[in-house]
Amino acid sequence: MHIINPKDVFYFESVDNKVFIYCKQKIFQSKLKLYEIESEYENSDFFRASKSIIINISKIESVSPVFYGKFQALLQNGEKIFISRQFVPVFKKKLGL
Repeated sequence: MHIINPKDVFYFESVDNKVFIYCKQKIFQSKLKLYEIESEYENSDFFRASKSIIINISKIESVSPVFYGKFQALLQNGEKIFISRQFVPVFKKKLGL
């Protein structure tokens, strides 16, 4: 069991019915489902970027548009995450755009 500060989390990802917590250098497994994490952190810097990923906005280095209305977020740890077009409006709202 680990206690993780949400500020250290880059993103949460669901893979094969398991949820993983990605920090700068370590990956942990969560017992919570992605929808539970989403509701827990909905009033913070986290937002759902796709069906399987929740990103911490404060860990985004840059964002660029890609094909078919999707965005690609470059995180501070160098990873690239796609933001699905259906979640782009949520992302813009979180940013105040």
